[in-house]
Amino acid sequence: MAQPASTRDVFAGSFENKRLLLIQFLANPILFTLFALWLLIPEARTWELILNAVLILAIVVAAVVLHAGTLNYFCDRSKTGEATLKPAFARALRHVLAIALWIAVFYLIWELWGKLEQNRDALLTYFRSILPAPLRRLISLRAFTTMFEIKMFVYRWIITPGILLPLAVQAADRGFRGLGRSGWVALKTAIWSLRYWATMTLAAVVGVYFSGLILNWQSHSQNSTFAGETTSLVLRLLAAYLLGLFSWMLACSLVGRSCGLRQGARGNSTP
Repeated sequence: MAQPASTRDVFAGSFENKRLLLIQFLANPILFTLFALWLLIPEARTWELILNAVLILAIVVAAVVLHAGTLNYFCDRSKTGEATLKPAFARALRHVLAIALWIAVFYLIWELWGKLEQNRDALLTYFRSILPAPLRRLISLRAFTTMFEIKMFVYRWIITPGILLPLAVQAADRGFRGLGRSGWVALKTAIWSLRYWATMTLAAVVGVYFSGLILNWQSHSQNSTFAGETTSLVLRLLAAYLLGLFSWMLACSLVGRSCGLRQGARGNSTP
């Protein structure tokens, strides 16, 4: 069995293609801006409804191709040692329906965790109430809440992406065939690696937890001004975005290389 890429290769590979980094850095804000503008389009006339549908479809497809093509690039790089962007993104476009199916599954699981979080207070109160009295005295409701939040973070940002992303890169690379046996083989290869989970955890902590801390940071200075607060907000948004981008590129490098190594070893990849 082929071994997953080393941690050093995964980190170095995340930044080796400056053109891909630039595309990711610029394309995500552009797509977000287009989405914000799409929300402002009126829907009073038939042609406006049609325009709404066409634009949102184009934005969604562009976002899918952007990120699926990035996964394909790292998978190709792992299989052959060399990769170019155009074939990787073109293959992602051809397989957009398979990727959409994967997104639907991911969304359903994400919604499940969301439902649990919405009922957090009721769940915590219930589970704490069924504990023996000595344990209830030792474990406060606040401690229960902290443990719940940590578990939800692990489930939503580490375990769920860690399990589903290997299938995503297979769908991006091979289409619906990638969601079959080859996808599950790639998944098995990835999740049995401690390096894989350690790197996925790092990506989640940096990209989600630390980004959240930066965004939620507030100055308690009494001498702060509107200009100063605006500058602080812009800098915090930029810092959080860079951390999120770093984490996503790290995850793509990790997943793409792990799955690519497995495919290359078995010789079952699609050109």
